[in-house]
Amino acid sequence: MLAGLGGNQDGVIGALAAVGLAAGGQDGRYLLLGNSRDLTGLQPLEALRAVGMDDIRTLDGQPVEAGYVLADKLRPARRAGRPVLFVEQSGDHYWLPLKLG
Repeated sequence: MLAGLGGNQDGVIGALAAVGLAAGGQDGRYLLLGNSRDLTGLQPLEALRAVGMDDIRTLDGQPVEAGYVLADKLRPARRAGRPVLFVEQSGDHYWLPLKLG
């Protein structure tokens, strides 16, 4: 049973949906993954994989296999219970990280 505990209970359904998404591993983002905050500037993909981001993709789902990522604010999304860093291209072999929830 789900029950609102105060106010007009407007957030009950949204809160329940958030719980389901989080439990299914399809929502949220990682604020810290390994020592990812120690990475700054342009970093090779190997450095990102070394801290636990082994899945780096574009928004349309294409895997990124080469290049450098601007690593100043990395916030990988949680997909299938794993950290996935989504990026967009900003030049030849230069990627910008995206913040998705």
